[in-house]
Amino acid sequence: MELIDNKNADIRLDGDHGILYLKNMLFGTMIFLYNGKGEIQAEWQYSSLEISHQLSQSGMYVIVITYASDIVVKRVFYEDI
Repeated sequence: MELIDNKNADIRLDGDHGILYLKNMLFGTMIFLYNGKGEIQAEWQYSSLEISHQLSQSGMYVIVITYASDIVVKRVFYEDI
């Protein structure tokens, strides 16, 4: 049985402009973006080739990616200089 998951998800932050890019996820994957205080900032259901999101301020963000019983958690740090 082949394991289907989002371990190869591509998460990239353009630190110069504060834009978060998400791609290479399974169709129907739910993505949740939280700030460092644990407040939800955005949520998406993956259905396109790439999602982009402008971060509102500097700080730590947590991305939770869920598909069926597969959960991937990533942290990104954005410093607006």
